[in-house]
Amino acid sequence: MWLLDTESLALCAVGDSSDEKYAILSHTWEWSGETSFQDIKNLAVARGTAGFSKIEKTCGIARTGKSALKYAWIDTCCI
Repeated sequence: MWLLDTESLALCAVGDSSDEKYAILSHTWEWSGETSFQDIKNLAVARGTAGFSKIEKTCGIARTGKSALKYAWIDTCCI
């Protein structure tokens, strides 16, 4: 399973996701501008997409929230 590291925003392959706690963002996709799996592989490319701010905000909330989660799963870029 692919998850995003909430600190670096890098993709991480997690073998057994049942061992990890992670935040989830599943939302209505826009037809253009969403950050895809291909985009997130290169953060310089991903940062240029309109949907990247949702990724940054999700990871920031997950990282600093009550649970202090290391990972996040976001449907547009982790599938």
